[in-house]
Amino acid sequence: MPKKNIWKKMMTAAGASSLLLSFLVIGVIFVSRIEIVKNWYAGVQAILLDIEMKIASIDDIWLFVFVIILLYVLKSLAPGLTVSAMCMICGLVFPVWEALALNVSGILILFSVKYYIGRRFGGGRAVRLIAKNEKVRSVFEHSGKGNPWLLLVFRTIPSFPLNGVSRLYGGMGFRYWLFLLLSLLGYAPRLISYTFIGKNAFDPLSPAFLTPLAAVLMLSGLSLLFANVLWALAEKIAAGSGRRGGRRKRKLGSVHDA
Repeated sequence: MPKKNIWKKMMTAAGASSLLLSFLVIGVIFVSRIEIVKNWYAGVQAILLDIEMKIASIDDIWLFVFVIILLYVLKSLAPGLTVSAMCMICGLVFPVWEALALNVSGILILFSVKYYIGRRFGGGRAVRLIAKNEKVRSVFEHSGKGNPWLLLVFRTIPSFPLNGVSRLYGGMGFRYWLFLLLSLLGYAPRLISYTFIGKNAFDPLSPAFLTPLAAVLMLSGLSLLFANVLWALAEKIAAGSGRRGGRRKRKLGSVHDA
């Protein structure tokens, strides 16, 4: 079986699994309203409330902000704590709007550091792999500067390497501010959901915790299921651009011959 078909089946299976989990999470919201479950949960919630109060009593909040920003910088340079975990931690400690502002600042730093590494040192291994396949290269390059729609798609797909994409687009010389805008736009639904999950982590059976969790799973599932469709669309657009470029070259050639 061709590798491309195996990859498509894996994406479809992962997407379907994420959707199934999202429906199970929604089911938990209804189960949590049963009286027996509510009585059991009251005891658990008392323990969680005690932990929440200890976290809320952190004195040096600016030191915590510095540590979070530092973690985002380190994440752009080496594998470590996941972005989802950092978003949740901010949600645990700060009011929701402050947590969102800190997470947006952190994710922009994460994208920017790797982008400029790509500008300075090239796109790395990803560029070498793309260069080997003319069809894939035509999808990515988009007039030699990177495909903006593909960047948006990459940011919506879960588990897709954030740093690799940033370095790739930096290496292709993609416009920096458009890169940041599309990256943030594509990642925003997950960033917001993770922050709200962290904000309500001490009430894990509440709709406020379970709803964004279900939203992340559903978004992930739909992104994975539509990834192949979006890739096919990008290929079609690239092929159309190639044909138009070929026609322009032929026209120019005929003019020069004349």
